[in-house]
Amino acid sequence: MGACRSLLLTLALLCCASSNALAEGINYASGYKAKLKPFLEKNCFSCHGEKVQKAKLRLDTAKFKPTDPDGYDFWQNVLDRVASGEMPPQKTKGARTVVAKPDPALKAEAEKISEWLTKALEQASAQASKAIRAKGKGTLRRLSRSQYANTVHQLLGSKASKLLINTFPEEFLDEGFDNIGSSQVMSDFLINHMIKTAEDAVEYTDYDRKTATREELREFAALAFRRPVTDAQIAPYVRLAEKTTATRAYAAILCSPRFLYFYEDPGKLDSYAIASRLSYYLWNSMPDEVLFKLAADDKLTDEEVVAEQVERMLKDKKAELFINNFLRQWLHLENITLLPPDEKKFKVFYDDALEDAFTTESFMVFKYMLDENRPVTEFLSANYTFINNDLAEHYGLDKVDKYDFKKVLLKDARRGGILTQGAVLTSTSNGVETSPVLRGIWVLQNILGLRKPNPPPNVPALAVDTRGTRTLRQQLSAHTKSSRCASCHRHIDPLGFALENFDAIGGWREKYENKVRVDTSGKLPTGQKFRNIAEFKKALLARKDSFTQGLVSKFLTYATGRKMLGTDRSEIKKIAGSLKRKGYGLRDLVRQSTVSKIFLTR
Repeated sequence: MGACRSLLLTLALLCCASSNALAEGINYASGYKAKLKPFLEKNCFSCHGEKVQKAKLRLDTAKFKPTDPDGYDFWQNVLDRVASGEMPPQKTKGARTVVAKPDPALKAEAEKISEWLTKALEQASAQASKAIRAKGKGTLRRLSRSQYANTVHQLLGSKASKLLINTFPEEFLDEGFDNIGSSQVMSDFLINHMIKTAEDAVEYTDYDRKTATREELREFAALAFRRPVTDAQIAPYVRLAEKTTATRAYAAILCSPRFLYFYEDPGKLDSYAIASRLSYYLWNSMPDEVLFKLAADDKLTDEEVVAEQVERMLKDKKAELFINNFLRQWLHLENITLLPPDEKKFKVFYDDALEDAFTTESFMVFKYMLDENRPVTEFLSANYTFINNDLAEHYGLDKVDKYDFKKVLLKDARRGGILTQGAVLTSTSNGVETSPVLRGIWVLQNILGLRKPNPPPNVPALAVDTRGTRTLRQQLSAHTKSSRCASCHRHIDPLGFALENFDAIGGWREKYENKVRVDTSGKLPTGQKFRNIAEFKKALLARKDSFTQGLVSKFLTYATGRKMLGTDRSEIKKIAGSLKRKGYGLRDLVRQSTVSKIFLTR
């Protein structure tokens, strides 16, 4: 088992290091048979083989086919488990945690094996990405609710769409985002609401009239479809205007699949598709006149032009739509509305309008970091925040102007960074009390960049201790005594308990209501220990490269409307490496994401 640990530990280090040059011509079958399998058989099969499958991982029957998506994910997930600290497992002796030290000779052998495996996965990733683009695979995605409303408003100058959009069914959130094409649903119910919204939105605008020429309809359709329109494409709307009214024709354009969906050809995107990706990423709406002109001249395939446009667009006030929309979904702020704090227990939340104050704080911190190109590590450990007087009182800080938000420097680590913002702390609670599990999963996914494990079937809910004789830590410990629960909760729960000094609306506390002192001690999945929020932040900062990669993945998921795949990892690591060399700037992250292969191809 110690040998297996050494191999996997080496793989983890190589996984986190910058990628080597792409290996050429690796033969997967012969290479696995001659190099990898003998080493695994000798050192790893005893714990991950026929008789024992620790962590439900079996290596002896695993086929090495990294060009197959499932095969690639299997081997990449081995690296993920190592990077998370789940492997190698730690042995506990009393109060001490002992980790086996790697054998030097075995470590040298493992380095050679892991170098080959890393190159093989890189080659497989490149081959799979090329095949996906060549076949045009990729889910068609449509405008989200907010994108639809913003686009109709920009086309018509009517605010009706922003009111009528509230009648639409809620979008399904996937990885926190509502624009993921593979998770979007188109139903009769939604179509009927879109037709009604389009007709009502056109009324009382300049487009509400009986007649319209072919060229007027073509001009409107070209804007709505976000690319030039052919005679065949405009013909049905011309006939509809002739048989009924121009109002109906304009409304029909707003219900067309070419308006509702993003049309992107396989491979490298053309300038019109890039214009749409840029505008819906950074403005959450359709391209403006400048982007349309650049697309018509086919200049957006030039990465330097794209970078110039990103800078222009971020300076525009419409970039606030990006900040609001991305931040709301990244931080899961809709949870505050879905599980609002109890009105009796948290009366101050409503009296001082803390929900608005929380979201304003998060928005202003993000905007400041974006405008000033501050390091993304400040999401974890900023020594400043933006507050008004009510928020200052809630946080226990010195008062500022009663209504205006001010940037203030923080004296200690109790505040600073998104983890200690009221918006995150409230959205990861259940409305009545804190939930270390919810908060732990949030940190796992959004800070450590790891997947949320699926719970085993038929697991009973946490029994509430109505007498208040046990701490929440004791209740969870009893709940997770089962080995099938403990394997996940030993990684999740400590991350949530690190934030237990903050109550369900982000107020500081030293003790629970039953006067029991709050215990925030724990350790990361990697084994790094912490005792309080200050040490927890330091422990997370030690993983800033992993956090950066996770953040790049979040931005690209939001920007492209698709989940990142194993085949995207090499490009994500490349972007994160570039950010590291430049100082981790948030504005640089946005710029780098828009000139990446992931953003510019389908």
